[in-house]
Formats: sequence, structure tokens, C-alpha cells
Amino acid sequence: MASCGWSGSRRCVWHVAQWGWLAGALLTAACGGRIPVHTASAPERQAPRLRNFAVLQPAGLARAAASSDPMVRNPATFRKIAFELLLAFQQRGYLADTGDADFLVAYYAAQRLPVDTTVFAYGYPFPGSYPWWQDEPAAIHPPRADSEGVVIVDAIAAKTRTLLWRGEAVVRLSSNQSVYLLALGKAVDAIVEEFPAGFAARSFAPLPRGRRMR
Repeated sequence: MASCGWSGSRRCVWHVAQWGWLAGALLTAACGGRIPVHTASAPERQAPRLRNFAVLQPAGLARAAASSDPMVRNPATFRKIAFELLLAFQQRGYLADTGDADFLVAYYAAQRLPVDTTVFAYGYPFPGSYPWWQDEPAAIHPPRADSEGVVIVDAIAAKTRTLLWRGEAVVRLSSNQSVYLLALGKAVDAIVEEFPAGFAARSFAPLPRGRRMR
């Protein structure tokens, strides 16, 4: 079942509890090849008025090189996700403002769950803390474990560091760095496209794909 706004997924995204991740993947073709994305928002929180955002960097970034996860060991993963988030949230109608952000954006990447929270540390609870969020079966046990990974994007209230919204997508991995980064960027874009549009959404024209970091 599709739904709009802060209540969860919208447009060509499905609640996998009802349809199943596989069904969502099959229906993707009918929606123009969109990447299946799972999203949810904190149900007890009234939708806040958001305008400015800032993208956080993981506190444990210096430990990434020692991680057992190949996505985490690749420094390009962090650069690509952060860059895409900066562009994508501006295209959704929000202003990048590190000095006066209404909400903060955190991100996670892993070839397999759980994510390495010694690297992806942001100062708010991540695992097992939100009854309204369940990772998708395909994210926990990917059908192609050696060639797929997971990207998670969180929107957090800047003042309270409470989680407002979370989005998750499976990304296809590749030994070709350019192909991998392209897939990673598409996954990030697909997640952010399901975030409620901001006040200036119509004033941002989509950027040509060639302008993106590779």
C-alpha cells in the first residue's frame, strides 16, 4: 500500500510487510525502473516544520579502514553518499546550513547488517531502539550477499537528536568503482525522493546526471 507525507513510503514504494520486498522489486519495472525503498517516520511525533539541514559525518570515520565490511573500507563510499545527500536534500527543497540546521542527516552503509556502529556513530541510538522501524528481509539477508549492500538515511531533530524519519535501500555492488558509485548515488537519490518535500522544492531543477560526483 502506497502512502504519502510523513506517514511512510509513497509513489512507487511499498510497505514490504504487506507486499514483500520481492514483490516491490518486480513492480519496480512498472514504475520506470525505480529502486525499491523502505521508509518510515516516528508515528508519535507531529510533522515538524523543517527548512535547513546539515549532513553529519560518522564520528568513527578514522576506524573505517580497519572494518571487515568492504563498503566501509572504501573511502569513496563516504564521499559519494555525503555529496549525494547534500544535493538530493537541496533538490527536495531544503537549504544546507550547518550553522542553523532544523534537522540533521545521518547515513549508514553496509554490505550486510548490522551496520558497524563503531564507525557510523552519530550520538543517538541506532539499533533496536525504534519499534516503528523494521529492516527489510532483503536488507538483513540479501539474496546476493556478495554483490549487494544496504544504504540507510536518517533525518534527526537537530536540537533533541531524536530520529524523525528513516529510509533504506539495497544497492548493487560492483568491483568497478565507477559502476559502484553510480549505483550508490542512485540508491541515495531514491531514498531522499521519498522524504517529504520542503518549502522550496519547486525552485530546484533536477541536476544533469553528469554534474554528479563519480
